[in-house]
Amino acid sequence: MKKLYEVNEEVMVRLPTVSEKEKNTDVKDLFNDPVFREQVLISSKSIYDQAKEYLVNGKTLSNKKKRNLEQSLLKYALRRNTRTTPFGLYSAVGIAKTSTNKENFTFDEKNFEHVARADLSWIFNVIKKEELNGYQHLEFKINPAVYTKGNRVYMLYNTETASSTESIQLSMPFKLLMDQGQNLVAFENLLDTLRQAYPKQNEDKLSSFLYKLIKNEFLISNLRPPMTVRNQLEYLITELNKNAYFSERAIQLQKVDDQIKQYNKMKLGTGEQTYLTLYKEMNTLYRSTSPLQVDSFLNNDTISIPQNLVEEINEAVSFLTLLASENNPAFAHIQLYQDEFLDKYGFSQEVPLTDLFDTGNGLGAPFSYDKPENDFISRAPVIPDYNLRLRNYFLSKINVAEKKGAAIDLSEKDVKKLLGDSQFEDTKLLKSLEAFFLLKKSGEKYLAYLSPGGGSQGAGKTFGRFGHLSNHFGETIKTIQDKETTKRNKYVKTCEISYVPSNIRNGNVSINPHFKEYELSLFTNNSLEVSREITIKDILIGIDNYGFYARNRKNGDLLEFQATNMLNPGISHNMLRFLHEISIYRKRSWSEFPWHRIYSDFDHIPELRYKSIVLSPERWFISTESLMPEMINDFELFKKKFSEYKEAFALPNRFYLTDYDNRIPIHFNNDSELEILFAEYKKNSKAQMRIQLQACEEGENVFVDQNDESYTAEIVVPMFSVEKETDETILPKSIVTSDFETSTKLPYDDWLYFKLYTTRKKELDLITLCIKEFCSKLEEETGIHYFFMRYIDTHPHIRLRFNASEEKLQKYTTRIFDWLKTLLSQEMIARYTIDSYEREVERYGGKELISLAEKVFMADSKVVENILYSNRLGTLDIPFELSGVLTVVNFIDQLSLEDSEIKALVHTYEKRQDSSLYFRENKKKILDEFRRTDSQMKKWATLRKESVEDYLEVYKRMDFSLEEKINICSSFIHLHCNRLFGVDQNQEAFVMAVVGQVFNYLIHTRTREAA
Repeated sequence: MKKLYEVNEEVMVRLPTVSEKEKNTDVKDLFNDPVFREQVLISSKSIYDQAKEYLVNGKTLSNKKKRNLEQSLLKYALRRNTRTTPFGLYSAVGIAKTSTNKENFTFDEKNFEHVARADLSWIFNVIKKEELNGYQHLEFKINPAVYTKGNRVYMLYNTETASSTESIQLSMPFKLLMDQGQNLVAFENLLDTLRQAYPKQNEDKLSSFLYKLIKNEFLISNLRPPMTVRNQLEYLITELNKNAYFSERAIQLQKVDDQIKQYNKMKLGTGEQTYLTLYKEMNTLYRSTSPLQVDSFLNNDTISIPQNLVEEINEAVSFLTLLASENNPAFAHIQLYQDEFLDKYGFSQEVPLTDLFDTGNGLGAPFSYDKPENDFISRAPVIPDYNLRLRNYFLSKINVAEKKGAAIDLSEKDVKKLLGDSQFEDTKLLKSLEAFFLLKKSGEKYLAYLSPGGGSQGAGKTFGRFGHLSNHFGETIKTIQDKETTKRNKYVKTCEISYVPSNIRNGNVSINPHFKEYELSLFTNNSLEVSREITIKDILIGIDNYGFYARNRKNGDLLEFQATNMLNPGISHNMLRFLHEISIYRKRSWSEFPWHRIYSDFDHIPELRYKSIVLSPERWFISTESLMPEMINDFELFKKKFSEYKEAFALPNRFYLTDYDNRIPIHFNNDSELEILFAEYKKNSKAQMRIQLQACEEGENVFVDQNDESYTAEIVVPMFSVEKETDETILPKSIVTSDFETSTKLPYDDWLYFKLYTTRKKELDLITLCIKEFCSKLEEETGIHYFFMRYIDTHPHIRLRFNASEEKLQKYTTRIFDWLKTLLSQEMIARYTIDSYEREVERYGGKELISLAEKVFMADSKVVENILYSNRLGTLDIPFELSGVLTVVNFIDQLSLEDSEIKALVHTYEKRQDSSLYFRENKKKILDEFRRTDSQMKKWATLRKESVEDYLEVYKRMDFSLEEKINICSSFIHLHCNRLFGVDQNQEAFVMAVVGQVFNYLIHTRTREAA
């Protein structure tokens, strides 16, 4: 298997802090263990308190509370030696090297350390308290999450109220504050700015105005620590010490910081009382149920992973990349949003991010974005299905495996044969990634199990939140980011998305160091100098032939937004999520496992393997109805029914109850453990969801301590693409501005625009019978021109636009309305609406060209009407699919492009295996038809000839770049395909791929003959 990635020299190790032998599940006995007790205390003080009252002090609990408590403690006990995902004192992280010389999986368990730090929510609540009490002694600046639009000032969200969007009036006083720039300014200086502007205004009112801005976070103070510094509490203490007013609070916080450092020096199981004292101390300053965050760390530099093992993992990840779709179904909403962007703005404009997401004048947010929700119902994307041959391959594989009672072995040879080499050689790879694999050993052979979480879409993301644990972690993060930089397009700069989330506690996992060129820091201060700070209003969004890109409005730099942490972008504000997603949506997702969707309705899935790597363990999905049709709160009956299921499906005695990467080991012969499964059954029964069970890994643990006690462990392997991105830039484009008179045409302002809602099945009849007949006759008799296109918003419809003087349109309005009434009565349309016409001025070359472009649209509508009408009557002299190829070839030929321009144009159309086969089989027929001067396609193309020549006459006098020329021509061709094929993107993509091969052949032939 060709390896698509290079493996980093250092990997992360994640393992429990107790060995495999710690299998005591007697919770009463276990709670006497100081290690377990401290683990519970850190993970949930409320459970700790309740357990102490019940198990130590003998407090009586109701049966329900007793059962819930015992099950909670049992879950902790069962997972404490199997959980590898970092969580409090239960599991730790460390760093290991890869080695070609010798392996070493042995470590000293005395090197387990824990590092506590103040909870981010607790810190910010302390800060907010000081900001409101001592604002006169602080410095402030405008929150970088603030932007203006019209007469309002908007803020993305509010960390105090969890409001989706905050806004206030854009007053002159606020404008004066915004003029201060992004630098921190003393409160007194801000007040003085307002005093000078409003000398007669009462000073208390001016101060009150500033106070409200501080309270609502439109202004943020110097106390707020960047999310990228190592210790937020120390940063806060340093800032407080700058002013004597805060000395008492600084002393209190210094005491807390000292106590935290004292706790961090204690060994696991000895810090219970110290933690409780610290907890109480912190709650005197600000009440919190969880004022501390604790991470565990294996401080050991001797572990080395065999190079051949990580290379096997590399090969498996390369294989998974081969399986990935070219168009990631997880980002179908971004693909749809891209089409909507092109419809509204075209290729030749860049749009401020804040304008783009405006639900009134922009597009709003993509489908499924809900922070905040759009003010309208967004069109749902069509989720692309998997290659039919690949789908059938997986279905065949599972059928064979089920019959044999064996695992599913996936073969590179089979998959490459199915998908073809052209798809395999696709270079749209992530620049970097991380893969998570659980390690075991059977004899002398290593076994690697792909972890449930799979991995991440960027190297270093899993390391980020642990940057504070040691200098080694910080150095590793820098090494990873430096290596990724060598793989990146040199014209693109990276920007770290660093912000305080609306739910501040979520920010505990997004505190991380970074080494990027820019930083977008919201609701807090930036760790970089002002010149490297990005605010939300600085970001422009555009589209090139590859998709969305972002630009720094201040200096023109192309930007790629990243986050060196694993905080889910889906819980962030819409704009931040979008910036995350456009950096990866065009790339192949190695962790988009096809079997998840293809086998989604199966009740049993055998183990999936690639060579010696287990990609997915054997799994069972139990619907509550299949186990017991009626919900019965009877454990013994459940046990009987589950025993029958176990026999029928050959379920082993020991298995995992799973929910994503949350795995609880269950043994069938242990009633206490089985009761956990019963509780899950009852919960899922109410939610009508299936229970997922998973086979346990085979083999022995490979990690051992100096006492030869073994540990479950997984490694996080950072990888980088072998191929470097192409170094290419995108020249700045015009920024969208509001030119209402040119771009927007209201009804009767030379245009009358109708949306004719119909069904997909009736579209062709509506175009070929109704529109063709009525509109052609209307044009002939009155001089009212028209063009149409097809569209889907919430429902499919034809967009029909009539063009004439206001007087003429008004004169014949009754005639048009009578025709529409007929369409309604004949049920050709369900309804119609009249709308303003937003002209795509920039997309077709600007104000000088838009009217000429519209004349091309009118002529092209007639070309398409004739093709569709002839196809409907069965009088096309070639198959419709072939006519689609030839009409596009003819259109491109009419655009009089140079060969170099044609090459650049067809280069944007991706090659497909099916199009290559079609071209080989139909090459002679396509070329013969293209060269005929008397063909139907050539005859109909002449209907467009004059309007295209008129457009080109002006177009050629303008100084368009090659990219702008390609974008304009692509827009004409796309709209032509829209009229011909409707919104069938797959059909359009197929035809355009064939067209690309036609022109590549023609150009090659011309070049050879010229030589």
